[in-house]
Amino acid sequence: DWIARLQQNWMVILGAICLVFSAIFLVRYSMDHGLLGPTTRIVIGFLFGASLIVAGERLRATNHLGAGVHAAFVASGLLIVYSVFLVGFQLYGLYSVELTFIGLALMSGFSMLLALKHGPLMAGLGLLGAFIVPLLLGSNSSDIALPLFYAFVVSCAGFALQRYIYRNWLWWGTWVGAIGWFLLTLDHAYYQSGLQAWYLSALVYVGIALPFTGVFFKPIAIDQFKNRNVIGQINIVVLVLACSILLLLSQVSSFDIGFSLGIIIFPLLIALLAKDNLPQLKNIVLFAIAPFIIDFLLVNIRLYHSVLSILPLMGDSYVQYAGVLSAITFGFIAIGVKEVLKGMHQVHWASYVIFMPVVVTVMMYLRTPVINSDIPWALAMVTLSTLYACLLSLWRSTKQTDDVEAVLLLGAQFALLAASFFAFSDISLTLVLAVQLIGLAYVEQKYRLALLPLIIKAMLMLVIIRLTLNPWIASYDASDFSILLAYSGSFVACIIAARMVRKEESLAIWLYSGAAHLLVLTLAVYTRYFIYDGDIFSRQFNLTESSVYIFSWATIGIIYDWKLKSLAHYSKWYRGLSLAHILAAAALFVFYNVISHNPLWHDGDISAVPVLNLLLLAYAVPVILAIAVYRRIPALKKAAGLLSVVGLFLFATLEIRHFWQNGYLLLDKTIYQGELYTYSLVWLLMSLAMMILGVYKSSNDLRRVGGGVLLIVIAKVFLWDMSGLDGLWRVVSFLGLGLSLLGVAYLFSRLKSTDIKPL
Repeated sequence: DWIARLQQNWMVILGAICLVFSAIFLVRYSMDHGLLGPTTRIVIGFLFGASLIVAGERLRATNHLGAGVHAAFVASGLLIVYSVFLVGFQLYGLYSVELTFIGLALMSGFSMLLALKHGPLMAGLGLLGAFIVPLLLGSNSSDIALPLFYAFVVSCAGFALQRYIYRNWLWWGTWVGAIGWFLLTLDHAYYQSGLQAWYLSALVYVGIALPFTGVFFKPIAIDQFKNRNVIGQINIVVLVLACSILLLLSQVSSFDIGFSLGIIIFPLLIALLAKDNLPQLKNIVLFAIAPFIIDFLLVNIRLYHSVLSILPLMGDSYVQYAGVLSAITFGFIAIGVKEVLKGMHQVHWASYVIFMPVVVTVMMYLRTPVINSDIPWALAMVTLSTLYACLLSLWRSTKQTDDVEAVLLLGAQFALLAASFFAFSDISLTLVLAVQLIGLAYVEQKYRLALLPLIIKAMLMLVIIRLTLNPWIASYDASDFSILLAYSGSFVACIIAARMVRKEESLAIWLYSGAAHLLVLTLAVYTRYFIYDGDIFSRQFNLTESSVYIFSWATIGIIYDWKLKSLAHYSKWYRGLSLAHILAAAALFVFYNVISHNPLWHDGDISAVPVLNLLLLAYAVPVILAIAVYRRIPALKKAAGLLSVVGLFLFATLEIRHFWQNGYLLLDKTIYQGELYTYSLVWLLMSLAMMILGVYKSSNDLRRVGGGVLLIVIAKVFLWDMSGLDGLWRVVSFLGLGLSLLGVAYLFSRLKSTDIKPL
């Protein structure tokens, strides 16, 4: 509680600060008046600081003063000595860099020793001084060996001291200093990366292993570390070190022997640290491996000419890269096999033993151009799959646990998947990946492994991303009919897998959602295939394609709404999927079909055949779907109703224009008088139909909309249709309109079974 400590010790702290400033002002006074020479001033400063240290130690020994006054004297003295060293070096040049470095280092070590008697304040002061000494001295040298070695020694001293004096802020402060010095030397990683790799690996041993597990990585005795979240601290520290390794990997382009050995030791030390402390430290093993995977995914993938590609390593670097990955893999296999045979956390270690060879082989395949042919890589994976199958048979014969059996089965399947990845090319690979979902679902139903749902979800996301981003990652001719099989086959595989795991609703919801996305993609691909003569990735988009998308998206949304009625759980998820598809369809209809590419002002290819033409799909079908949404989904009722009315009148208007102009819809052509009357007549009949339907359905909304349209029709007849008439034609027209309105009023008086609100 820093506030409480400050309230308790503020006078002591203020007193120590005053002592330091007294020395500073004394030196300043002597300089301003020229009383003493530089050497004399330095000597007096040393004596003054030393006297405060001696006085503080004397007060502690005699216990004449309490409240931490002795610590304030010692801390003030140490700060004064630090200042004198720096002033003598930087201002007067009385001693060399080496002598200053040694003196300040000795003072830092001395302050940490004093912390054993005067408390953690002295330890913090010593560590702070030790870590900032090289920064205060400054150096133009690019050699990072001495600074890293010095930072490592200071870190070791700090960790060792905390076996006797521990504070959370002291622990994290030591790590901030240790990692901070690595970050300061990161600019030199290109040619001194080996030193930094060894530095980070050594920190794992002295900063984590020695304080908690001892020299030989024994189990952590949590009871010995009371009021301390040991597991949380280790997880955070390993995560930070893993991020540091990732930064280091991103800076280097070649793996020399020093860097390779240093980078190999890091994950192996983490594995040994976690070996006897599972399951509490299960995450740190993943943290140790993650930098290599993330570096592979983020650093080595580039976008060239709208196509994603992985950059291969040049020169001899691929041999060193393969050596690093192989050494890490064999190290994990050695540790994992030993633990599995001992019966210790078998599933955990068996997973690394089985899957790491497959993952590492794929990474080597993508980054190493040693073997140009894909066949040897595929044969290697088939051999590995066969080996896993033999081990599975052997494991079954010993009647061991089913969990390892499931891991072996998954390993054999993933090895075959990798073989397919090597052997197949282009879009066929995606179909192979999708079919794997069925096998994974079968294993999940039989063994119910905790990690398997995560694997299935990752595989599903891989398939979806692959098919969604196909226009940007496809570097092949996509006109082949096989691409249609890949999309539709992936959709069917996803549906089958979802049906197999339907009892596990959390996993089934993922697969059904993925199936919905794949269905949309499949419909889009088939649409583009048939519209653009097999050119699926054609850079075109027309009214036909938009209309098909509107139909498919809205239909999927309605199906999801129907599906959620039978679900006890995850109804909100399905509702969200339903709304997303329907809103996407509505947005596309409004902004593209109605506004952007409306045939009235955008020229398009509309067949001259009356009624049975593209207008039926583009405008009539959306009206039917909007009516279905109006009846099923209360949240979208008003919007769907408005959209259905607008769409219906737009469809009728376009069909009338299409009929009178022989398929020509643009407004730049003269409107015939008969065409003008047809609009009024059809709109009048539609408004009457809506009003009558509103009476039968007791729907005030329908009656009001129909009445509003009727008023618009009347206004159109008065202001536009009859504006050019005169004589008897005008008399007859107004007589006909009046009789029609009277007839409508009489009809509603007969149909009216409920009170109709006036318009």
